[in-house]
Amino acid sequence: MYPFWGSLFNDRHRFSLIAESVIIYRCYTVWRRKRMIVFISAVFLVSSSVCGYVFAISTSSHLHRLIVVYFWMTFALNVCLSVLTSGRIYWSARRASTVLDPDNPRRYYSIFSIIIDSGAIYPTYLLLDLVIKHTV
Repeated sequence: MYPFWGSLFNDRHRFSLIAESVIIYRCYTVWRRKRMIVFISAVFLVSSSVCGYVFAISTSSHLHRLIVVYFWMTFALNVCLSVLTSGRIYWSARRASTVLDPDNPRRYYSIFSIIIDSGAIYPTYLLLDLVIKHTV
């Protein structure tokens, strides 16, 4: 029914899956290799991936319209991981400023801003895509 959309979605989905895996690893590293971070994120990633594939390849138009659920799940995962990662860096910088020189956390704040900027690009695109294309 949607041959072009299915192939386009598969490429987009693969890239999204790789990017989200990198973000999960980055969050895992910043959180000092806590397995719970990876476990919860991986469960959410797998469930959103399965939903995305099922909704994209379905022949039912009603089920195919539920692809929006996949986009919202991807948006939520990206925002949560970005907040977790940047929040941990910010918290570490604040804690370090009490022990070290108060000017020392500046480099942490630059890392914090880079994480926020890089982590905000894809969720912003997803939010705009969802609002513009999928509002009925």
